[in-house]
Amino acid sequence: MKKKIAIIGVGSGGAITALHYLLHQKEDVEIDIYYDSHHHPLESVGQSTTVEVTETIARALECNWKDNPIDSTLKTGILYENWSKTEKEFFHPFFYMGGVAMHYTPILLANVLVNHPAFKCIQKEVIDPEKDIDADYIF
Repeated sequence: MKKKIAIIGVGSGGAITALHYLLHQKEDVEIDIYYDSHHHPLESVGQSTTVEVTETIARALECNWKDNPIDSTLKTGILYENWSKTEKEFFHPFFYMGGVAMHYTPILLANVLVNHPAFKCIQKEVIDPEKDIDADYIF
């Protein structure tokens, strides 16, 4: 019998959690996503990821840089400015780590998840998760 997972929110944290379980345990779980766009609107500013999160998004959504439903852009590293007293700048490249990361807009990722057939998305404000949600695990 499949375990039922409930994820509260479809922002970056909720989206990455949902994609993680879709990628690694989709045969063993049912994933419900609860979101309330009226009381908790998503940020429209972009966010950056690490290499691992980029791989999770790409593999779970079966997308790539050409087939890119979240309009992400390539991120090759992190530039640290005024990070220390001795160095004005430090660039941490991702290529040495075997990959690249991405910059994306959370609302676009949320829209993809809300319409994805693997998830049951419920637009509802959750006040008390233990009372409002029937699931084996709540995130």
